[in-house]
Amino acid sequence: MTLQKTRQLTQEDVPVGQPLPFPLADSAGRLLLPAGAVVPDAEDVRLLFHHGPVLALADGDDVAAAPAAAPAEAPPRLGSAGLTVGTVLQVQEKSAPLRGLLPCRLIGYIEGEALFVTQPADAKRTLRPEPRDVLILRGFSGRAVFTMMCSVVSVGQFPSPYLVLSAPIKMQKMPLRRAKRVQVRIGARVRAQGQAASAADRVAVIRDICLNGALVQSANPAFQPGDRLALDFNAYVDGQLETFALTGRVASGSPALGATASAFPSFGVEFTLSKEQTAQLSHLIIERLDENA
Repeated sequence: MTLQKTRQLTQEDVPVGQPLPFPLADSAGRLLLPAGAVVPDAEDVRLLFHHGPVLALADGDDVAAAPAAAPAEAPPRLGSAGLTVGTVLQVQEKSAPLRGLLPCRLIGYIEGEALFVTQPADAKRTLRPEPRDVLILRGFSGRAVFTMMCSVVSVGQFPSPYLVLSAPIKMQKMPLRRAKRVQVRIGARVRAQGQAASAADRVAVIRDICLNGALVQSANPAFQPGDRLALDFNAYVDGQLETFALTGRVASGSPALGATASAFPSFGVEFTLSKEQTAQLSHLIIERLDENA
């Protein structure tokens, strides 16, 4: 997901040791660091600019939702997809592909006949579709992301607002291999695992990421193979700003295996993820795969 671009910055525009007055983004408008993050050292600023331009994003810029992948023809059976009751789904109006996606929860289904979901909403917006409107839904089963198309049958209010949808008209499955790496440029805060987060945490840049781990670049080679660390970062996923708080083990020192020579040291990290973190990171990886396709 991208934000609207505003102006290109120089290194002198980024305050050191003070909260950022605006979000930082790469040349494509993807978030590097959120507003309020602290860049503690001038070398960290240099690292952020090392792989290309850095942009300032204006507060209130809208997130541009990427169009959902075109569903492929397939027998649309929800049970075989592994999307269980309670699964969080992301919903998009087929008629308004540029609007941000909204979350809802699958609360039941009748195979081949209907789906029941909570009313899609976030803190800013509630989707209020009419019968016969077509919605695109995306859900993660734990092993694959499924995109499906359904029409609205009816809208209910008791005991809380919900939608009755048709059985999926079309469905697409996108398997996610754990070792599938995607190239990214995401600013992160890094510290030793177990230490409390502070403004003194060094800035790092994640260069590629998968469910197994990431290649991380920093201005300070403070970690050695075997060290445990915490990696915190923000990224837009399905139009929503997500906070990631991951932990892992340093698997390789600088230069990491396969990394090119650089003025900044790189090291590999092997993640230790919970089921919830796996689902969250999977959505980010799938979205970046869509962007790089």
